[in-house]
Amino acid sequence: MEEVWAKAYSSSANLGPGFDVLSLAHDAYYDVVSISAKNGAGDIKVEKIDGPFSSNVSENNSASYAIRYMMNDLKLNNYDISIKIWKGIPVSSGLGGSGASAAAAVFALSNVLDLGLKREELIKYAGQGEIVSAGVPHYDNVSASLLGKLVVVGNIDDNILAYSFDINASFIIFRPINYYLENKTQYMRSLLPKFVEFKHHIHDTANLGILISSLLKGDLKAAGKAMNDTIVTNARAKAVPCFMEIKEALHNEGAYGVAISGAGPSIIVLYEKNAENLINTGLNIYKKCNINAEAKIVRPAQGTKILYGDNWGFSESA
Repeated sequence: MEEVWAKAYSSSANLGPGFDVLSLAHDAYYDVVSISAKNGAGDIKVEKIDGPFSSNVSENNSASYAIRYMMNDLKLNNYDISIKIWKGIPVSSGLGGSGASAAAAVFALSNVLDLGLKREELIKYAGQGEIVSAGVPHYDNVSASLLGKLVVVGNIDDNILAYSFDINASFIIFRPINYYLENKTQYMRSLLPKFVEFKHHIHDTANLGILISSLLKGDLKAAGKAMNDTIVTNARAKAVPCFMEIKEALHNEGAYGVAISGAGPSIIVLYEKNAENLINTGLNIYKKCNINAEAKIVRPAQGTKILYGDNWGFSESA
């Protein structure tokens, strides 16, 4: 039985105005998924789930769901598949944990069976895994984890298009610790309005264009100003602990942009200097809200990669 290990990084989707189309892969956390394949009858088994954030991951997870969909779609039912997951990304944190597991799983399966799939095909299959957490497929986090860096993704005429861009920027991730909400992503999606005013659509579309353009040009101040939207964040802000208080305080301390990371509760901050002061300010506000939290300085991460070696095991240093 051949075994392949793949590593995929965490990500922050939306960055304000880019709901479901914009995501940033970053080096805050990562997942590792192993796929083994042998001739068989199409059985798919989750053999082991380990890692610091494995306790809330069941056998019906994004990786196994994506693999099952991929196997059926490609008619690969003459193989038995074994899945191992090392969960290094906090669950239900808004940091693309389900997307990273799905991305690593489909990438590993494509490699172990030498399928030679295009990146858009990998994104399609990984995005199906998001049904487990979100109730619907979506492609922003899986695209970031698969391709790395800053990713823009969309579905045009039933074809997925995704583009990855290098950016030179630093961010801070704030994450409430010991926060877990069952079906959190589905709940946060349920808060979104079914109809929006046209002026709000124009505002958020303009900000999205400016955000992407300014990040590519290196104008971080303009990018930070564009990390604001009137549709999604306004609908979700009250469900994200301390978000408005932290956003105001960090802007006052010189942060360029502050946004909910994905569906929250984590927060992503674009900055250029005074990181220690920004971290202390944010953590102090969490403390006033009686919430334990951590902060990490992060940079854009590379895409999913195969790990080579004899033993990638399940230690915390995987």
